[in-house]
Amino acid sequence: MKKNKKPKWTRKWHQFFFFFLRIVVFIFVKIFYKYKFEPVRIKKKQKYIIICNHQATLDPIFLGVAFNRLPYFVANDDLLHIKYASWWLSTFFGIIPKSKGKSDYKTVKTMLQVLKENGSVALFPEGNRTFTGELCYINPAIIKFIKNAKTDVLIYNIEGGYGVDPRWSRKLRQGKLKGRVRKILSYNEIDAMNLEELEKTIKKSLNVFEAPSINEYKSKYRAEHIERVLYICPECMKKNTIISKGTQFTCTSCNTTWEYTKNLTIFKDKVLYKYKTVYEWYKMQLSDVTSKVYSDDEVIFTDLDVKIFVSKGTLKKVLLDKGKAILTNREIKIIGNDTHTFNLSEIEGVCASGKQQVMFRQNDSTYTIRNDEEKRNNFNPIKYVTTINHLKYNEEGKDEYFGI
Repeated sequence: MKKNKKPKWTRKWHQFFFFFLRIVVFIFVKIFYKYKFEPVRIKKKQKYIIICNHQATLDPIFLGVAFNRLPYFVANDDLLHIKYASWWLSTFFGIIPKSKGKSDYKTVKTMLQVLKENGSVALFPEGNRTFTGELCYINPAIIKFIKNAKTDVLIYNIEGGYGVDPRWSRKLRQGKLKGRVRKILSYNEIDAMNLEELEKTIKKSLNVFEAPSINEYKSKYRAEHIERVLYICPECMKKNTIISKGTQFTCTSCNTTWEYTKNLTIFKDKVLYKYKTVYEWYKMQLSDVTSKVYSDDEVIFTDLDVKIFVSKGTLKKVLLDKGKAILTNREIKIIGNDTHTFNLSEIEGVCASGKQQVMFRQNDSTYTIRNDEEKRNNFNPIKYVTTINHLKYNEEGKDEYFGI
């Protein structure tokens, strides 16, 4: 009796639709982003594992337009919660879904299937956009996959993405944006490396130092919403006191004001500040988190006017409640029409999503906490993710919360 053949993941029509979409996208990125890129030509039966740093919202487009053949993207399955997106992305482009914040054996199997069918796989090993301009944590499982896949690896860099479109901002800046091939590793080169050497090579090739920048990124609103990533004032060490407007941001407690410059640096009183970039300020915040010892049930953070959503699998997110978020060293609690309590010991996969959302899983459900946009513009996910992961794992100095 014949066994039923597993259906192919790669389809001829994927390349057909990609060919026409690429023309439109090419015009779009050239006109609206002034994007310059190094093109890559892949032959019909040639394949790569394509990896790229992740800085801007449209990174998949900036990466994809550089190739003459469709690379099959690994993408956060949160995209599948968007109306019609699941059918569109799956049918026309064969997107490979991946659950954020957890290992996913099904995703690995699909990637291997695509490679076996002579398709190229594209992924962002950080699994999340940088909030600071620096390379984020890369899950060691990605390195193991690359090591065992027996396929050449093409490492592509997008430069200027953080300057043009920082994750925490709502407005784009004008400035240089380009893409280029950083390195190609043959399977034989990969095979000759151990995991530690391979990880070091990949991280070095993916890292793009965005700040300070020799290029200028112009906007009258370049500091706005920076409080989505910066929440501790280094002058008075008060939390949740930073507000932004235009090119400046201020601590409402001690009235210190800083400027976020066109070169992605931070100035105070027209002098380069001691934390000269968002990344250096973030590292200060991380040190503060890892140095704290909290008493039982001590309230660490409180945020008014938040929403909590719940979803299962690829089903659409459903609003669960609106109210106040409270984080203690034991639990995160949302108090609205009802009280929703999540013990930190029972949740996993805590990570930042989008520009201002915290996601985590409990049992077979995924929960998302964000601002109530009708009442507030900003919600800082960084403080929750770093603090919760420190409380759960107590790993000083680690910022692994961005892992896929």
